[in-house]
Amino acid sequence: MRGHQILSFIFLWILYFCCGCFDIKEKRTTDESIPKIDTSKSIKIGEYWVMPKDSFDLNEFSIDQSDTLTLVTCSDFVYYPFGKAENQNALAKGVLSEFKSVSKKKSISSYLVKYNSLSLKSSRLVLYFDNDPEATINGYIFKGEVNDPEVRFINKTKIGLSKKDFISQFFNSFPADVLNKYNVIVFESCVTGSKQVYIFKDDVLKQILFSSYSQWDLDY
Repeated sequence: MRGHQILSFIFLWILYFCCGCFDIKEKRTTDESIPKIDTSKSIKIGEYWVMPKDSFDLNEFSIDQSDTLTLVTCSDFVYYPFGKAENQNALAKGVLSEFKSVSKKKSISSYLVKYNSLSLKSSRLVLYFDNDPEATINGYIFKGEVNDPEVRFINKTKIGLSKKDFISQFFNSFPADVLNKYNVIVFESCVTGSKQVYIFKDDVLKQILFSSYSQWDLDY
């Protein structure tokens, strides 16, 4: 009888030890599957950390409405989403080559403003190049709207892109629990007031709007 008790005790001890090893291994595997977040390079939105890429140069963020997230950035992309150029002729050789371009002039307060109106299907842009050497950094998009997947950017951004694929171009880590809360993502420049508004529906990019801080009224 005593021998049976000893054997039972040994069996239970072995079972306890094996279960403990399994729990430790499972916990280690679970911990390793969780991506490491460098909080010194991240910002916290609610209870989650998001990590922007260095190239995105995130300055700050704000939640303007329940479904709108505004990200203030000094990235080149917020100024030159179609590539850098000093004039429309240089830009037309790049990703905007499919657009029809019309040169226009408008007199504003005795100043003759020269700009370009571009169109492709239902998408349209107004480009104004400020070549003042003493001016702060300026983007060339005065205003515009993109509704068609044929419009190309310098990265993979285009109409029809999923929200996850869009944000992954600018962030190394952006939890789905945060991303799913917003249907509108706004990129705002850290200087000069350039703004890009990305509108999503059913997790798909449907429209992109461009605007700039100016008192001028330039027609398409």
